[in-house]
Amino acid sequence: IKKVLAYSTISQLGYMFVAVGVGAFSAGIFHLLTHAFFKALLFLGSGSVILALHHEQDLFKMGGLRKYLRVTFISMWIGTLSIGGAPFFSGFFSKDQILWEAYASPQGHAAFWLAGVLVAGLTAFYMSRLMFLTFHGQERCNTGAHSPLTPQEPSSLVTIPLMILAFLSIMAGYIGLPGYLGANRLADFLAPSFQWIREEAVVEHSHAEEFVLTVVAVLVAALGFLAAYQLYVRNRQLPEHLANRFSRLHRTIEHKFFVDELYDSVLVEPIRKISRSLLWKVIDVGVIDGLVNGTASFMLRCSHNIKRIQNGYARTYATWILGGAVFILLYYYLTAF
Repeated sequence: IKKVLAYSTISQLGYMFVAVGVGAFSAGIFHLLTHAFFKALLFLGSGSVILALHHEQDLFKMGGLRKYLRVTFISMWIGTLSIGGAPFFSGFFSKDQILWEAYASPQGHAAFWLAGVLVAGLTAFYMSRLMFLTFHGQERCNTGAHSPLTPQEPSSLVTIPLMILAFLSIMAGYIGLPGYLGANRLADFLAPSFQWIREEAVVEHSHAEEFVLTVVAVLVAALGFLAAYQLYVRNRQLPEHLANRFSRLHRTIEHKFFVDELYDSVLVEPIRKISRSLLWKVIDVGVIDGLVNGTASFMLRCSHNIKRIQNGYARTYATWILGGAVFILLYYYLTAF
């Protein structure tokens, strides 16, 4: 359940990157602010579910939890509607502003807007899927006939923060209303921080055009919600049928378009091989350890040979004294001439 939320964070960061990329810095900060509330709500809600199920995290071992976890159920649906861009939730306002700036700003382009709208539909789909698998449909949370699992809402230490975050997930967006609804107070507040940005010729767009694009984005998100409802509530056999029918596409999506495998083969494995064969075996073991251990071995051999001088025999000491005296006399004799 938390993996879905973790991956959804990546897509929301993508929206923020789009905003910064087209120069709409206040829109990116706006979405960062609203995202803080609804994503905190969703993560805390998933923690509430995990606690209720005695640390079970598998979505396919949940289901039907809405009658046990009413506060968590309502709160997480508020967070899901917000991240999905449902109208008048906080995520709707911040995401709508990013999409509009991606289309209408001097650095924007219709392709950026289209990509953002498609991601909005995907976000609505997979977040609705999470909710339907967790709270709707048949209960799948029993561990066995002899040890049934009875989910219970966590204490007020969890539910009260959930309600506070749910309230903020609804209301936080109203500080940045679109042009056709009112003033964007957050953009006005942040404007002095972005005075250094070079002004470019702004193409005028009407509020009607912005409203139409917003409606399109909302409809795409609604399609995502409806698709998830059709697949995971009304016709639960359809996902398996589609996975078998389009096995290659399903495998590609299941492996996240093989991005991890590509990353491993292009970066991780070469670095690991270089580290093992060169940095470790040659540099670390051969050079560094060889120098340190070689110095120690050399001194050990020298001390082993030198210690033979002190063998306790008087004749040996007399020989060394005689040798030393001969050396001194020879030195003075040679230096005198």
